[in-house]
Parts: sequence; C-alpha cells; structure tokens
Amino acid sequence: MLFEFALDPGILSNFHSVRYFLEKFGVHRGRLIARFPRKWKKMVYEACAACRDVERKKIEESLINADVKFVSSSRDYDGNLSWLNNAEDQHTLKPFRAIITDSNPRAIDAVLIADELTEVTPLWNVPREIVVPRRATDLARHMRPLLQISSEILFVDPHFNPNERRYQETLKHFVQAIGKNDEVLRIEYHLSAEYERAPSTDFFQRACRLQITCLLPVGMRIKFKRWRQIEGGETLHPRYILTDKGGVRVEHGLDEGEDGETTDISILDLPVYQQRWRDYHESPAFELVDEITIVGSS
Repeated sequence: MLFEFALDPGILSNFHSVRYFLEKFGVHRGRLIARFPRKWKKMVYEACAACRDVERKKIEESLINADVKFVSSSRDYDGNLSWLNNAEDQHTLKPFRAIITDSNPRAIDAVLIADELTEVTPLWNVPREIVVPRRATDLARHMRPLLQISSEILFVDPHFNPNERRYQETLKHFVQAIGKNDEVLRIEYHLSAEYERAPSTDFFQRACRLQITCLLPVGMRIKFKRWRQIEGGETLHPRYILTDKGGVRVEHGLDEGEDGETTDISILDLPVYQQRWRDYHESPAFELVDEITIVGSS
C-alpha cells in the first residue's frame, strides 16, 4: 500500500513543479519519495538556482515541511553517473515502484515521464485499500513500510488481550517489522477497559508483564493505555495503526483470524488521520483508566 518512488530532483526546477509533486506524495497518498541520494534536497536547490529569491524561499519552506513524505533509501549512488543512470542501476538491485523523470532514453518500463503522469497512469496509480489474509505475517508485511519510517507508533484495538495468542502473534510480528528503526521514540497500544469481561487493572498489568515482555527485543518499550468512553463522547471501536507519518484502518482488528479469513486495510485520508491522531495522541477523546509500560527482555 505504501510505495517508494525515485523522483528526479532535476525536474523540480521551480515552485510550481515542487508544489505539484510534493502534493502527490505522503502516506495518505500511498506514495513516498526515496531520499535518493542523501543530498536529494540539495540537488533540488541546485536545480532551482535560476529562480528568484522569493520563489527559492517558497521552495525551501515546502521542502522543510515535506519530511514526512520521504523514506530513507539506503542505496549506493555514484557521483560520476547521472541521476537517472544511478536510479536505473539501483532499480535492478532493489526496485522502486517507479522512476519519475523527464526522459526515458533506454525505454525502461519503470521510468515514467513527469509531464505525462495522470492518476490512472500504471505504476503511478497506487491502491490505497487492499484485502489481506488475517495472518500475523501478512499484516506485518503490509505494515512494514509505515512502521519503518515512523518515530511514533500507536496501535489501536479496543479488544486486545495479552493472554490470547492471536494478539500476541501479530504484536510480535509488528515489532519485528519495526526492526532496527532507530528513529522510533514512542510505541503505544491503546485499548478499552470497559468491554464485557474486561480484566481489572491488576490482572491486566500482570498479564502484560507475563506475556508481552518476552515478545519484545531487549530494551524496547511499549506503553499500554486503557480507556473508557466519556459520556456523550466517542467510542473505542475502529482498529488503527497511527503514526507521526500517517495511519491505516484495519477492519477486523490487530489479531489473527482463522485460516481463510481476510481483512480490509485502508490508508486514512489526511483529515481522518489528523482527527484520529488527535483522539489518541494530542488531545485524548477518552477517559484514561490505567496504563503500564512493558520493557522487552527477549
């Protein structure tokens, strides 16, 4: 659902082109810009050398505000070759979704001409909603691109139960998908404390210590927060993975299902994401019941 594109910095030579392309990227669009090479922004500034000071200032501000639209590429770059040659070489080793530039001299299918793009152009057009098996490995595989670019990650599933293997397995695989993301500053799990047969604080926290600690790498910290509905307020019903970069809705929950079952996963539109991020992060829409931080030991 999230795809990495190589975007030629040389084609962003004015504010119009910078604004146009930056608007087409971001988690909510399903597209991320490869930071390829690491000095990609500097190359954009160089391409805009002929712009007037006012226009260059607008370009600079746009690029500063666009960091959430990038993904670290970790690819080699040969300064003796053109950007396009480098992109084509790296595409053979670790494919991009597509390479966006202004010419395609070697007629490579993955190279798309910037001036010819429309929302139905193959490769440029990306699915924002998919159906996947309700298996931990499949859920984690599709979440990996989002988890690996985020520094704050909130898992939301009202009915999470630390004693049930179906939740343990998905959490374990989500943690593995986060991997060696050194940018992660905060991981939380948000759930309800008021569904039928919800355990007491002591029972719940004891279960987390017993069952979750061993699922996490040594030193990894996850805070579990249980909420109840405020009278006249929101309910904790939808299941989400929300991050500082964007969010997705997981229709059937963050747990495994039976063999043959599937779930819909959809990228949240920007206004919906912003609302849900506020609900659980900036200005909680619920009453906090209890919380516990678990530190990994495995």
